[in-house]
Amino acid sequence: MKSFIHGVIFDFNGTLFNDTKLHVKAWQKMIKEYFPHIEDTNKIIPQLLGKPNEVILNSLSPTTLSPEKINELSNKKEAMYREECLKLNEKLKLREGAQALFSYLKVNDIPFTIASASIKENIDFFVEKFTLDNYLDPSLIIYDDHSYSDKKQMFIDAAKNINVDISKALIFEDSLSGIECAIQAGCKNIIVLYTKALKNLYGDYEEIKLVTSNFIEVIFQLEAKELLFKK
Repeated sequence: MKSFIHGVIFDFNGTLFNDTKLHVKAWQKMIKEYFPHIEDTNKIIPQLLGKPNEVILNSLSPTTLSPEKINELSNKKEAMYREECLKLNEKLKLREGAQALFSYLKVNDIPFTIASASIKENIDFFVEKFTLDNYLDPSLIIYDDHSYSDKKQMFIDAAKNINVDISKALIFEDSLSGIECAIQAGCKNIIVLYTKALKNLYGDYEEIKLVTSNFIEVIFQLEAKELLFKK
C-alpha cells in the first residue's frame, strides 16, 4: 500500500548539489593544515560527511576545541569549499532534474524546504548561485547554526517550518548519517541520491523508497503514481 506524502525536505550537499568531491578536497586541505596527526584522510573523511562541522571538528581534534575555535575553523573550511565551488565556473549546477522537481512541487502546491548541515554563509552562497529563492522561501531553510548535534532535529524543525508531520514527509538524502537521522526523526519515506562511489554503501532500510542518481527518475515515479502526494 502506497503512503501519502504531504511535504518534501531536501538535503543539499551531495543531494541537490553533487558536491561530495568538493567537500572532500576542502576537508583534506583542512586536515593537512590543522590536524596533521591524521594521516589516512581517505579512510576518515567518508565518516565525516553529512554531519555538522562542530561534530566533525571535535572528532578530528585530539583536544577539546573552544566554541570560538570551532567557529574559526568551520568558517575557514567552508571558505575553502566555496573556492572549490567557484572553480567549476559554468559547471556549477544543481543535480539533473532538481529545478524541474521544484517546479512540479510548486505547481502541485506541495510544500518543500531544505535541511542542510551547511553553515549560513554557504546557504547564502547557494541561494545566490542557484537562485533558490525563485522556488522556495530561504527563511524556511534549516542550516547549521551551531545548535544541532546531528540532522535528526534539523529534519524535525524543517518539517515544522512547512507545517508537515515528519512521518508524512518525503526526505531526499545522500549520506548514511543523514538517512539514519531522518529515520530517527520519524520519516517513513526517503529517496537516496547517490554518487558512483557511494552507490553500494546504503543499508537495507524499509524507509528508502528509491535510490537514484538524478531527479528525472523521481519525476517519472511521480507521474507513474508510484509516489503519491496528498494536499
